[in-house]
Amino acid sequence: MVLATNRETADMAHRLGARRVESLPDTALLPETVPRSLPSHRRPVRPRILWVGQNIPRKGLSLAIAAANDLQRTTDAELAVAGPSPIAGTEGVTWLGKVPFNEMPKLYGSADVFLFTSLREAMGSQVIEAAGQGLPIVALDLHGVSTFVPNDASIKISLSDPAETVSALSRALRIVLTDQERWQAMSAAAWRFGQEQTLAARATFINNIYDEVSDL
Repeated sequence: MVLATNRETADMAHRLGARRVESLPDTALLPETVPRSLPSHRRPVRPRILWVGQNIPRKGLSLAIAAANDLQRTTDAELAVAGPSPIAGTEGVTWLGKVPFNEMPKLYGSADVFLFTSLREAMGSQVIEAAGQGLPIVALDLHGVSTFVPNDASIKISLSDPAETVSALSRALRIVLTDQERWQAMSAAAWRFGQEQTLAARATFINNIYDEVSDL
């Protein structure tokens, strides 16, 4: 039995001769952090796009900033960035710095859409954290996000030429921010997905696998 955190790894395991491969995200939520009912988001005066992570090249922060800048030419949307220190010369970004873990649910609840631009990531704990708080997701169609995040909770963008990718991210953000009916549907789907991503659910999954394998 091989456990894979994304479709690409699962395909490689099959090519290398694995007889059985199961997909499993490599991160999970503490059950107490997932609301028992769909959260009601505080809709800010300005539409808020939230990005969370480190400012290292593979996280794709430059793509997020470029997509937000493109969107800001015709809207007053705000890009809020949690984690990195401010980057000199950037415009249209609210730099939040490091946010304590216990304050993250409130931060997710203050946003309209979660933007995830990582270019290489098994899954990304912030994706399922945002989903658990009912936040629609716009992300690159890669790796764990592509494999696990439901299409009805997200808009996934194919990675191509940088300018085309930025443009597609901007269009996706616009859709989420302007179509209230779709936003509500995506929020509910994201929250349902988050409900399934707890540590307790992971433990049950793993225990079932151990039971099955030990009986072989």
